[in-house]
Amino acid sequence: MIKYLYENKKIFSECLEKLDNWKLGNIRSVLNGSNQVFLLELFDPSFSSSLRCVYKPMIGEKPLFDFPSESLYKREMSAFVISRILGWPNIPSTTIRNGPLGVGTLQKFVDHDFNKNYFTLRDSYLEKFECFALFDLLVNNSDRKAGSCIQDSKKNIWSLDHGLTFNQNSRLRTIMFEFSGMEISDNLKIDLMEFRNYLINEPKLRDLLINWLSQESFDFFTDRLDVVIKLEKYPFLDVNLNVPWPLL
Repeated sequence: MIKYLYENKKIFSECLEKLDNWKLGNIRSVLNGSNQVFLLELFDPSFSSSLRCVYKPMIGEKPLFDFPSESLYKREMSAFVISRILGWPNIPSTTIRNGPLGVGTLQKFVDHDFNKNYFTLRDSYLEKFECFALFDLLVNNSDRKAGSCIQDSKKNIWSLDHGLTFNQNSRLRTIMFEFSGMEISDNLKIDLMEFRNYLINEPKLRDLLINWLSQESFDFFTDRLDVVIKLEKYPFLDVNLNVPWPLL
């Protein structure tokens, strides 16, 4: 996995190399979540620099009736890789690595204002959120809460928490009802078509995603990709079916 990510210029970042190779350091629990989440500090070999990351170990995943056990961290990783190739949405650098509690995802921690979320940002940045909504539709995100949209000090907006994705046994759940029934932007549809061609011509990427998601979930994803490419509008959402809980 690491070798392919480093060979692939669309996916690679210096931060990925740090997440993969820097020494594990201090760890503390983050309490607001159904699954176990930790803030983990990494150090370079000389201990002169550090990097904070969010660590989600496989062992800390809560069993769910509509998702296979011990699979959420792989879905989170798959979402990151696909977002890098598409060019949207902004998902912090993510890798799979053995941590203090075993294998799981390590994702770069983004400093942000905890008082800001989708509900407080949408009026000023609704246009920028369209790629979030389309990505959620594509990966069948079952958990798009307002708190999974954050803004850093440079006004960049980031997308978090993509573990509940790529599953044919779940449904789209989102707080982004503003896009319900709206026209899909042409530039985003072009990006999807380019991604489809890229997927066809990159066997390493296909093998990587199949390994993380299973053949069945990968086939569901590619079928969904073809359907989304053909769509002219975002589907109409139902408040009784398509809303996550809690909203934040």
